[in-house]
Amino acid sequence: MILIGYSILTRLLEPILILYIWLRQARGKEDAFRKIERFGISTANRPKGKLFWFHAASVGEVISIWPLMLKMHKKYPTAHILITTGTISSSQLVARHQETQGDWLTHQFLPLDHPRFVNRFINHWAPDYIFFVESELWPNLILAARKTPAFIAMINARLSPTSHRRWQKMPKTFQTIVSCFDLILAQDNQTRDRITSLGVEHVHMLGNLKRDMAPLKCNRNKYLKLKKAIGDRPCWLAASTHDDEESVIISTHRMLLKEYPDLLTIIVPRHPERTDEIMSGITENVARASRDDMPDAKTSFYIGDTIGDMGLYYRLSPISFIGGSLIPHGGQNPLEAARLDNVIVHGPFTSNFTEIYNALSAHHGCIAVTRKTLFKKIKILLSDDMKSAQCREGAKAFIKSEAGATNRIVKCLTTEIDRKIASSQRDQGHA
Repeated sequence: MILIGYSILTRLLEPILILYIWLRQARGKEDAFRKIERFGISTANRPKGKLFWFHAASVGEVISIWPLMLKMHKKYPTAHILITTGTISSSQLVARHQETQGDWLTHQFLPLDHPRFVNRFINHWAPDYIFFVESELWPNLILAARKTPAFIAMINARLSPTSHRRWQKMPKTFQTIVSCFDLILAQDNQTRDRITSLGVEHVHMLGNLKRDMAPLKCNRNKYLKLKKAIGDRPCWLAASTHDDEESVIISTHRMLLKEYPDLLTIIVPRHPERTDEIMSGITENVARASRDDMPDAKTSFYIGDTIGDMGLYYRLSPISFIGGSLIPHGGQNPLEAARLDNVIVHGPFTSNFTEIYNALSAHHGCIAVTRKTLFKKIKILLSDDMKSAQCREGAKAFIKSEAGATNRIVKCLTTEIDRKIASSQRDQGHA
């Protein structure tokens, strides 16, 4: 009954959903030329042959599945891969990947979870294999996909404690949605246990793709110019920050100036379109990456408001506070910083990556702070080289202990795909 009500409600809300996309476009959060894709109207033709459809919510998921998609393309070179995402930044990342690849990859924005929109999308693309990444459970989309003969899997599945508590109130609905998947590959034991506790049995744990990624790349020329501009100044990074965190970062910087008068603080907002809002709270000298500004001796803050440059920002600073963790958001992924030899600092709200932070902590690879203690911890790290080195070594040890998920998942998926291909060929032979 809940799913029927949800379907009816989303149909009734169609005018509001359309207005919602227009408002997002006005705020720079939708591509003006491609916003029709959000209504299931595709801007690309479906190629002939087998089609693998991967859905990755945003930048982090795209980065995590890119090595997997490359391996799948190598295994099935005649198949075409469609990838959908929900943000402009992730579409821009895919576009950069496409520049170095052939014509085997297509990007589309995921349609809103409205029955007409998702049916229009699925009817157009008619995917043979569907892979949802992490925690994207859109009921109308998944139920529509299940009506097709496609093989459907959830890979790198994640179910946070908050989502688990929410689904505990309606386990039958969860079971109906998740039973649509032929295969569920959990990224950690906690997720596997949470899903099975809700009455779903076909769950396997093969590891977390995000723990298996290569270090983020960066533009070497841009790095050398910025590194030269910064010189020997003390520096720290606030990465993937959210609203109501930057004010704490700015206040911390001002307190640190008493000990480190030439300190440079780098702020990389999770959503670069918020940069003007962030800058309105800064009275000091600011350099902005999107304007090709270079920090000089008078620059207090460097705002990294460009897409795809996290590898650059993590290389510029030895200390990284990971955002989304001073507010009840659940934190962002600390693994990218760990791979680039950073001291990882985080706030108390890390429910999105509980197991990762617990494991990092067990290896002494991260430092927990609150709004009140952030200043004290950063001050210590800027002066205590031994403490910083111990933390970086702990993070390295954790990264080394967690490798191999990509190959395990590829093996599992290709086994299932080859089995389905063989079964289809037998059926055609009997016919």
